[in-house]
Amino acid sequence: MHKEVITIKKILFGITSLTLGGAERVLVDISNKLSEKYDITIFSIYDNGELKKDLSKKVKFKSLYNCRYDELTKIQKMWIPIKILLFSKIIYNKKIKQDYDTEIAFLEGPITRLFSTRNKNTHKIVWIHNDIEKVFGNDFKSKIKKYIDKNIYKKYNDLVFVSKDNMDKFQNVYNNLNVENMHVIYNYIDKDLVIKKSNVNINIELDQNVTNFLTV
Repeated sequence: MHKEVITIKKILFGITSLTLGGAERVLVDISNKLSEKYDITIFSIYDNGELKKDLSKKVKFKSLYNCRYDELTKIQKMWIPIKILLFSKIIYNKKIKQDYDTEIAFLEGPITRLFSTRNKNTHKIVWIHNDIEKVFGNDFKSKIKKYIDKNIYKKYNDLVFVSKDNMDKFQNVYNNLNVENMHVIYNYIDKDLVIKKSNVNINIELDQNVTNFLTV
């Protein structure tokens, strides 16, 4: 009887930070689930996000900067994205490049530009959450950014969108990219976690003299 050989795939996710947000929540839940079968690492540009504490102990975590984005000065907030754009290859080779089977840039912006650095041994995926039509304006700066990102997206093997509408709007902006490499994958929801949290008792005192808003 032959023993089954199991190859553990190494997957690297990249994101700006793990502060409170929709894409960030989805990434944490996906990583925790996948870590049951795969070797998962998250690379974040900034550290100390609120959702970092929700990561499974099986998920490895790295960051480019050991601070939160909101702790930066105005100059740092302007310079870091430019630095990543201009020196992405140097940063990638020094801080990221390893023997990962798949690298997934999980959010638009600096992390997508950083992960686009070519690596012949790695399958590259970019995950697009936002409505690209609303990201750009019509000024000169926006046109340059759109041109740069169009060439960035061409470097990825696959483009994943969270909805069909999201993918269609992307194609309206970048209408000559390879559509065969575009896929729709809806956001993963950990139903067990939702049910678990629904059973937690939370005592909140509301001020009856003001209007109260509840968001879920």
